[in-house]
Amino acid sequence: MEGHEGTWKTCAAGRKYCAGLEMYVYYGTNEHNFEKLENPPAYEPTHCPSCGRVVVLGRDGYEVGPKGYHCESCFED
Repeated sequence: MEGHEGTWKTCAAGRKYCAGLEMYVYYGTNEHNFEKLENPPAYEPTHCPSCGRVVVLGRDGYEVGPKGYHCESCFED
């Protein structure tokens, strides 16, 4: 991130900016990144609080509510 010392890979503010560890790993490992994370940290998958389905934040449609990230199927109802 600009204005921070070190690289984006080690910047605590950068992890916060990414809206959590799951998105930090997604941004650091996806095909659009020129400098990928070599050893991305493990994280707990995000589950829809309504149906329990795993919501992949970097790929799936979702809606954020007071109870968390709801999958596309549940927020369309």
